[in-house]
Amino acid sequence: MDSSGTIQPSTATSLLKDDLATAGIDIRATVATPNGPRPRFAFLTWGNETSTNDFAYASNVIMAGVLHRDDLDLAANVVGQKDDLLADYGDLRSIKQSEVAHCVYQALSRGSCRRIVNGEAAPMKAWIIHHDDTLGDTLRTAMAGVVWSEWTPKFIKGISDRKVKTLARRILDHLATHTGGTISTRSLKTALGLKDTPAKTFQRAVALMQTMTDGWKLEGRSLVATT
Repeated sequence: MDSSGTIQPSTATSLLKDDLATAGIDIRATVATPNGPRPRFAFLTWGNETSTNDFAYASNVIMAGVLHRDDLDLAANVVGQKDDLLADYGDLRSIKQSEVAHCVYQALSRGSCRRIVNGEAAPMKAWIIHHDDTLGDTLRTAMAGVVWSEWTPKFIKGISDRKVKTLARRILDHLATHTGGTISTRSLKTALGLKDTPAKTFQRAVALMQTMTDGWKLEGRSLVATT
């Protein structure tokens, strides 16, 4: 952990290995491959999602989090590519979604799906721990035929269910067409016909919506545009 309180990748990897070992899992186990025995468990950190083809035998990939580039970094890249310091960098939310999808696609391609068998990608399962399940829609443009399922954790409490996620997207879609810089939660519920929606469900949806965008935040009983 550095001075800002952020856990560094090497530390996070060590913690994960220690936890697996404590749970009785042999992280040094191997599996048989056409090229001989290979590690059953391989641990990569972000930055390696485009740098190795050594794990094309892996038929299961788990992403413990997804890389998000900083907003300022993305905006600077857009302006730099336009070669105009006064250029409009556009919708950072959609740009960030695209960048996340690109990183995930590259990371998935480290596993067995990178191998082509009879004209099709070899089968592979992936578990992607990420708050925005619309990621699947973006990935389908590059991975035709991928089957997307929602993973329901058994031990982690407080994970948003499908109803809350759907409502969060409805709220975000409505805000995208809202012309003012603020809207009360009461007005929002009225506009979306949510008067009978339980208060806790609505509150959870609003909280989740704020993780999906940098454009709105809750202040008191109103949502306020930040950009």
